[in-house]
Amino acid sequence: MKLIDVNNKYIGLWKGNHRLILSWLPDPNFDSISNLANGLG
Repeated sequence: MKLIDVNNKYIGLWKGNHRLILSWLPDPNFDSISNLANGLG
């Protein structure tokens, strides 16, 4: 497989969410949103 074939497989917009919970804090939930644009331009 060529590197260009691997790269083309992942072209697009990607989005993900992550939650970190620190139970000892008054507001324990920390949400993080990530975005990635790969090969669009």
